[in-house]
Amino acid sequence: MASMIGTIFILVFAQSIEMLMAGGILCGIPWGVFQTLTTAYAAEICPMAIRGHLTSFVNICWASGLFIAACVVRGTISIQNEWGWRLPYMLQWVWPVPLFLVCLFAPESESAKHKSRKRLIYRSMVVMPSGSTSRSQELDSTDCSQGILYRRTFECPGRFDRSHP
Repeated sequence: MASMIGTIFILVFAQSIEMLMAGGILCGIPWGVFQTLTTAYAAEICPMAIRGHLTSFVNICWASGLFIAACVVRGTISIQNEWGWRLPYMLQWVWPVPLFLVCLFAPESESAKHKSRKRLIYRSMVVMPSGSTSRSQELDSTDCSQGILYRRTFECPGRFDRSHP
């Protein structure tokens, strides 16, 4: 979301056609990420009961965005100074704020909660540096970045996640 705000900044304050083109290319990267993530979530992660509705909703949102963009361009086409092309880019700053708030307050999915519970169980079973599996011994952050635990810190959670979907 922050990268989208930054790339829109480039578009709004472009001083040449080359800068405008670079801003458009850079703007395409977050747009592609948004499209890929929403479609992948809708098709693979969300519950089966709402997959069809959610994938359709993603397409409806993109079509609505195109309609709004056409209305904005139609409304600003008669402006003859530089604001005629800057204003449509500036209006794109309206969307990141409500989208950020929605993402901030969105509830966590059940699969993410389940995965975090599995990680907590797994971490409670990790062998301590002395060879004991006692829960009373606590690891601090420096223990996990030294010796054999350094390797386990990066290797084991990845293997655990791959073997337990």
